Amino acid sequence: MAPIFSVHKCSAEEVEHCFYGWSKTERWNPGLDGQDILQVYYDMDPQGFFVGKVEEASSNKKPVSIISGVRHSEDIAWLGYYVALPEYRGKGYGLSVFKRALERVADAPSVGLDGLIPQVENYKKSGFKTISWENQRRVGPVEEAVTKLTADPSIRTVDASEVALDEIVALEHRYGGFKRPLFVSRWLKFHKDRSDDGRFAIAAVKGDQVIGYACVRPATESYRVGPLYAENREIAETLLKRLAELVLEGLSSPSNRVPDSVSRTLHLDICMKNKDAVALFDGLEWGSIFSSMRMWRGQEPKTDAAGVFVVTSLEIG
Repeated sequence: MAPIFSVHKCSAEEVEHCFYGWSKTERWNPGLDGQDILQVYYDMDPQGFFVGKVEEASSNKKPVSIISGVRHSEDIAWLGYYVALPEYRGKGYGLSVFKRALERVADAPSVGLDGLIPQVENYKKSGFKTISWENQRRVGPVEEAVTKLTADPSIRTVDASEVALDEIVALEHRYGGFKRPLFVSRWLKFHKDRSDDGRFAIAAVKGDQVIGYACVRPATESYRVGPLYAENREIAETLLKRLAELVLEGLSSPSNRVPDSVSRTLHLDICMKNKDAVALFDGLEWGSIFSSMRMWRGQEPKTDAAGVFVVTSLEIG
């Protein structure tokens, strides 16, 4: 008798166990203790997290596959955290949750995902036919960002909470194509006044104009930067250098709560379509550990990749 399989919306406990636990096992380097998943992604759209379960002989339902289909707005949705347990792959359990997530966001004109290279052709078969760019995960020491990068003295960096939310939302819309004020407000709240937890969000300001924005947070293995939006390389360098300084300042604080298991390295998913971003990280000699493709089903949002140095997250767009 074939196992009984069903797809369900996730509880917060299942999100913590599966979405954080499995992505940690897959070495995706999720946010520390799944805090970003629970406090931002799931809290923003709890109806968009799904788990596939197999009913075993004991009548227990075992989670075997997961995915998120999060709505950022009426226009844009995003698929992420697509995982099936290794011993249950090839049985259709992953495809079933994938279809459920697609059904949930079917009326969104633009549905995006960041697909790992081996899966790109499969995503094309599911309608994700447009590729915006390749992301490469680059890795480098925090200290090198401080010592090797140059800050432009004409640019001020301030806590992102000091500038109007609308200006950060506008940067996301201009560069990444996302108009998602709810996400941005929750992302900033997640980083605000969290120096003891190693989280920082800063904006670059020249005169009275916001010209860049960047965040960093501790993850399971390292610190993850994302996003980093900037009008040019000089602004991007200034932001990244300041983020690295803040990380080191936080680590030296007596009230620091970041565990020693988080290494003093930065993980960044850089936009390979941005030649300045490639030149910046090639110049630092920060190598790549894997690549993904930013893909769209339906309408590709208008973007300005020249301002995308680092994307926010492969899991949320």
